[in-house]
Amino acid sequence: MLWSVEKYEAFNPENTGKVIEEHYKNYPLLPAKLGFFDAFYQAGANWHNANLAREERVFETSDIPTLILVNQFDPVTPPKNGHLFMEKLNNGQLLILDEGGHGGGNRECKQQVIIDFINNPMDTLDTSCLNIYEG
Repeated sequence: MLWSVEKYEAFNPENTGKVIEEHYKNYPLLPAKLGFFDAFYQAGANWHNANLAREERVFETSDIPTLILVNQFDPVTPPKNGHLFMEKLNNGQLLILDEGGHGGGNRECKQQVIIDFINNPMDTLDTSCLNIYEG
């Protein structure tokens, strides 16, 4: 499902294997290739033929209560992306955690915060167990 939606909404067929290799040359300190990214583009080229037109790839304003958790140093879903989403979320909450990369940290605490949000999305969340980045 993830690949099907990503292929439809975000895939850029111009990112061929050759183009991706050229992009890596811009980041000589990257310790390894981004496996999911590479695999996505290789598989995505032949996954299905449907692609949303570029002009329709717009994130619209929403009143739906939304919780976004990101890690301060997450290279996959960086805090910058969370801030971009918050521009369109009238009832959004962005929590930037002072943790490592993509995932990790106090999973039990995060799960409880998420459960509390789902049960009462408009209430103030108890985030005292989270290591929130205050920068």
